[in-house]
Amino acid sequence: MLSICIPHYNFINPSLFENLLQQCRSAKIKFEIIIIDDASLTNNKTYLKSFTQPEFQIFFLDKNIGRSAIRNLLATKAQYPHLLFLDADAEIISKDFISNYINQLDDRIISGGRVYPAELPKPNYYLHYKYGSQVEQHAQSQFQSNNFLVPKSAFSTLVFDEKIKGYGYEDVLFGLGAKRLGIELKKVNNPVKHIQLKTNEEFVNDMEQALRNLTELITKKEDWQIAEEVSISSFYQKLKKYRLTFLLSIGTGKILRKTRALMLGSSLISATSLIAVYKLYYYHSLQQT
Repeated sequence: MLSICIPHYNFINPSLFENLLQQCRSAKIKFEIIIIDDASLTNNKTYLKSFTQPEFQIFFLDKNIGRSAIRNLLATKAQYPHLLFLDADAEIISKDFISNYINQLDDRIISGGRVYPAELPKPNYYLHYKYGSQVEQHAQSQFQSNNFLVPKSAFSTLVFDEKIKGYGYEDVLFGLGAKRLGIELKKVNNPVKHIQLKTNEEFVNDMEQALRNLTELITKKEDWQIAEEVSISSFYQKLKKYRLTFLLSIGTGKILRKTRALMLGSSLISATSLIAVYKLYYYHSLQQT
């Protein structure tokens, strides 16, 4: 009935798999838990070998293939008609997590969402924590790839775009593809807790990579629907329409350097504002190249 598909990379999280196994067994459904490790460091993946129960399928890749390709590979190994994709850095926070999804098995794509820990992290993790808890956690998007249920037949038609390298916007493209095919997207209140935070520097690097991906998707693929779907590119298009983007060209390099430096040492008070400013100026800089 249910194939749980988990891409795994450099994060030790045995409680996720233990909890899923327990909840699925309690629900008395046919299920499998498929884990593919995407070439993690040895010390971060050896523990997976302890999951020897028959419900587990665990695979280890010798070479990292990335966020899109590994999800597509997981789907090809699934035997049941419904796929539940979860990121490996998730924590199950509801005893009814699996049963909530079992009650939703139909032809729609259903996203359960994410929440962030209530405890403040160390300052070196403030950016991800602040953005995640104040922006991502409350996003109105009907599709989020960290925690979603999809019919295998629909996934086989859609798949993730493997041309997108690195971090960023493969989920937006997948959601738009579903809309184009007339597949309903639904968001429900069945979140997992996101427990792996990136350092401030890792967060900024991923943000830059994501904006490069977005720019390439819009310009090379001429996918203007993506431009309207994503808030940063949608806002930029409005500035361009009213010929205001020239304002962003005044001192761009200096503003980027200063804002980046502030973000890497930011306090919780200024984090989201700095992120917004940096994203806008960095996206503008990409349009000039």
